[in-house]
Amino acid sequence: MRLLLFAAALATLSGAAFAEGRYVNARFGYAICVPGGLTGQGESENGDGQRFVADDGAELIVYGAHNALGETLEDRRASALERLGPASYRAGGRDWFVVSGRTGDRVYYVRTTLRRGVFASFELTYPSAAAARWNAAAADLSRCFRAR
Repeated sequence: MRLLLFAAALATLSGAAFAEGRYVNARFGYAICVPGGLTGQGESENGDGQRFVADDGAELIVYGAHNALGETLEDRRASALERLGPASYRAGGRDWFVVSGRTGDRVYYVRTTLRRGVFASFELTYPSAAAARWNAAAADLSRCFRAR
């Protein structure tokens, strides 16, 4: 039933839908709420996702990818940590993981799912000075993020 509702949402908001604070990616079948203050930069040329930026230096990147190389979630987690730095928070389940930490004066929060051979991810990064605002947004994004 949940999959049918998600499919209906995708059909209603076809393609690179970004309306009323929500971005839906039809190519990879994921959706995410977009917090106020973030401005979309347009869907990527290959349709895998979009980048959103805020005036205070926060950035949200959402993207999908086929698991053509047969990677595991642990492979993706290790890659994120190698790129972003050590995590102070880690969580995960059968088909998802979250890592969060600090690199220099920036905080990062990454969530990735692997379902039906497709990775769907979002990365929120922001200046430490803006943590009061964006820490709560990271939790909201994680609750709102949906992948089929």
